[in-house]
Amino acid sequence: MSDALVFEDVVVRYGRTPVLDAFSCAVGVGEVVGLVGPNGSGKTTAIRAALGLTDTAGGQIRVLGRRVDTLRRSEIARTIGYVPQRSRLEAAIRVRDVVTQGRYSHRSVAALDDDRKAVDEALAWTDLTHLASRSLPTLSGGERMRVIVARALATEAPILLMDEPTAALDVGHALQLLRLIRELADDGRAVVLVVHDLEQARRVCDRIVVIDGGSRIVEGAPEDVLFGDDVSRVFEARIIRGGGLGYEARGPS
Repeated sequence: MSDALVFEDVVVRYGRTPVLDAFSCAVGVGEVVGLVGPNGSGKTTAIRAALGLTDTAGGQIRVLGRRVDTLRRSEIARTIGYVPQRSRLEAAIRVRDVVTQGRYSHRSVAALDDDRKAVDEALAWTDLTHLASRSLPTLSGGERMRVIVARALATEAPILLMDEPTAALDVGHALQLLRLIRELADDGRAVVLVVHDLEQARRVCDRIVVIDGGSRIVEGAPEDVLFGDDVSRVFEARIIRGGGLGYEARGPS
């Protein structure tokens, strides 16, 4: 398996405070890697650094073998599809027009028919075809998140970075999106999934990387990592072992 995205001893500082501290991990072609950790642990910062949106103070990030800091914005946009944690889209724009934004970086290299096909497929994948003519302000929060996912899919990028994409979705659409993420990886995409729901991470990820204080704490297969002492310690919670995966807050010792 070749690596599509590599973090190598990456350091990011806000002022003098390290937000990523020698963070390393690699994501292979056809693989879903989950980034899990408490709030403020550096997960979103890692994604923003991979997109070239946050300056690094050390180390390097490589995308398909090339350093991110050597790529033009248009090259990054064609290579990485991005689903942010929150969307600021509020304007009265049609759903289809928002999803079409994912094709802008292709305009000089792809035919109009290719754009239409990619947009149609992205709308179908995210169960939005029947909402394509609707205006964003008429949609629920979960529907808007699906629009943002569709926009990322329309790029047809080989790498997808998804920052809590299921957070605003109902159970049915969350499961549908997890299934889609698995299918996209099986089709050859590399996916980084920031997720707080550890059962979702267990369900879809090939590997889990636990990050805390900007550093990788532990990495491995979901069953090995999510039932381990490191996760229990990082989240300050006891593991509940049973048919599924559960945690409860630690009480006084």
